[in-house]
Amino acid sequence: MTSGRPVGDKSGSLQIFEIVFSGKRLPYVNVMGLFRKYQRALSLLKTLDRNEVAALTHICRTIEHAQRDLLVSAAPLMDDCAQRCRGLCCRNIHTDDVIDLFDLQCLLIRRPALSGEVEQRSAASSLFSGPCVFLKDGKGPCIFSGNLKPRVCVTTFCQDDHALGAEIHAVEDAFGHLYRFWRYRGLPRWLRKRMPTIRSRRSQSHQQLFR
Repeated sequence: MTSGRPVGDKSGSLQIFEIVFSGKRLPYVNVMGLFRKYQRALSLLKTLDRNEVAALTHICRTIEHAQRDLLVSAAPLMDDCAQRCRGLCCRNIHTDDVIDLFDLQCLLIRRPALSGEVEQRSAASSLFSGPCVFLKDGKGPCIFSGNLKPRVCVTTFCQDDHALGAEIHAVEDAFGHLYRFWRYRGLPRWLRKRMPTIRSRRSQSHQQLFR
């Protein structure tokens, strides 16, 4: 799935590879361990300047809005999960495989009050499968209340989710903007500003080609 070609980042210490995500090539961050991911997410956020913080906050707000729309549409499936399965999928997982660096960045940006608790729970994560470390008392509910949760937690269903295709795609597309933020951050600022225009022209060229 990975191309094995490092993309790199501004600091040079974060190993990034390209993967295919929703038909697009996006960066995958190879960081081992949930607590290590938390530390890395925090350290990367501290390197941002004021304009970058504003841009990242906007992206994470977009993710939150997309998740809100998805959770509203998925309410019947979520209710069934709570009543019938009682959150079984949350009580038998390897948390490190579910939550990635980008999830933690958004949570730190949009839910800064949870930073200390996220740090403590990340440090307590196990190498073995079990209840998610972010479940209160190991049973629930999740400490990430509201409309912002890790991507996998809101886009993965054990039942038919065909009717939610548009909402799921919107969440994944919003996360795609977050991945590209970090992928292109090392580029000169003038070139980054031109990237939306370049992508728009390329999209128009593709549309004309296949007419």
